[in-house]
Amino acid sequence: MDKQTYYYLKTRMQNRAKVFGIASLATAIIFATVPYLSLTLAAFSILFAILSRGEQTKFTRDLKVALGTSIASIVISCYVFFSVFYALKIDSEYRENVGAYMDQLFSTTYGTDGISGTDSSAGAEGTDIASSYSDLLNQIFEGGK
Repeated sequence: MDKQTYYYLKTRMQNRAKVFGIASLATAIIFATVPYLSLTLAAFSILFAILSRGEQTKFTRDLKVALGTSIASIVISCYVFFSVFYALKIDSEYRENVGAYMDQLFSTTYGTDGISGTDSSAGAEGTDIASSYSDLLNQIFEGGK
């Protein structure tokens, strides 16, 4: 590979690292309840930043910005994920509210009662492990009580 192509590809990777870093931070802030997208974008940003460094011993200013925004989005996403998990584990009222909302959303979307899969118009009994999302969340976070 000649030097001109090498520097062209290196510059493109640096630009992609910046774009992915900024996108990961934006998705971490905007889509706080879904951290998977921001974590994926941050991982790609870090990968492009490391690969575009090339033979240099230090990161350029642009690569440091890309790494900083990626690390910030990882921190924000992990904080949101573990705080929601902690709230579900500790607060039973919050768990009940989340379960009730999920039951309502599921029945509105699919026309069934809870997660048992019974059709509300047929009146059949379901045989699933829990009759609603609230019960399922309680089983998961209270150790099967």
